[in-house]
Amino acid sequence: MTTNGKNLKLVETYLTKFDIDHDSEVLGAAQMALEDVHWRTEHDPRTGAEVRGKCLSAWLRLLAILDTFLDPAFDKNEVPDWNVVPPPHAGAGGVDLMPNADPALVADPVVRTRYADARAAAMERYARYRFQLNIHRLNERLPPLATMVEGFIRSSYSPGADDQAELRTVIDQIITNPARKAALSKLLSPPSP
Repeated sequence: MTTNGKNLKLVETYLTKFDIDHDSEVLGAAQMALEDVHWRTEHDPRTGAEVRGKCLSAWLRLLAILDTFLDPAFDKNEVPDWNVVPPPHAGAGGVDLMPNADPALVADPVVRTRYADARAAAMERYARYRFQLNIHRLNERLPPLATMVEGFIRSSYSPGADDQAELRTVIDQIITNPARKAALSKLLSPPSP
């Protein structure tokens, strides 16, 4: 397997991992692996075209993920408090428990349930915050991801009918955000008369 093949396999592994468990940490790794794919180094033209097509699909999938999951209202300065303090004297024998203590240590079953629910909610808020923080960091990387994708398209796809048809098809298959689709469609060459 060539270096390009290994990097594309890594990209696919990372994107699949994101699809399964929404681990936003892997998106940056996918981007870095994708930056290391150089389809023009392939000696066989068919292989080069296949690698180019896989790169385009992967770049567009990254953009589609951002379009789907990026929360425009997110404020990285609004860090949620994930520390939940159990009620005073909630531990066995009336002992005070540390923040985020295991709910099983709370003696009263009703108090335990309320505390466990509050703790789970706080952890969920913090997980959403971390997810958005990672997605926003990916979006803000310099050069911006959209600029990188546009550069890849401009440098990899000629105005030829076959290249333009492939580009149009992949954009239509992957990109669902109307604004993103319109921006990428501007990169297409007008159809020949």
